[in-house]
Amino acid sequence: MATDKILKQAIKNVLDAEYVGKEIQFTETWGFKVESYNIRTRSRFIPKKEREDYGCDAEANKFFIVEFNNAKKEEDATDSAAICLTLNPKGEVGTTTIPCDYEIEYPYSDFDTNFFDKVITYIANNL
Repeated sequence: MATDKILKQAIKNVLDAEYVGKEIQFTETWGFKVESYNIRTRSRFIPKKEREDYGCDAEANKFFIVEFNNAKKEEDATDSAAICLTLNPKGEVGTTTIPCDYEIEYPYSDFDTNFFDKVITYIANNL
């Protein structure tokens, strides 16, 4: 069972240990070096009635948006890339896609699931 604080710390530790300063393959055709990131926490991000469309836990009440600041994708002028983890009242962590209207590139590869697995493993080993 995770809390806001535990999940945010796990995200930060995984990013710092596994990704910062390294080249990542964000999508099948786009990679970049992770130089900096922001972790934004929102209680409302995807409306409840739309959550199924994005593979999101219907009970999620916290959204942790990890935004990679230095990601540049020239062909569509994307300034940032992001992934999103969720937390529900039971302390269960999940992942969800990001709605297109946020104009943030979301991975269409295994990057998000690999990141999710590393965060879950970190929580399990460090609680």
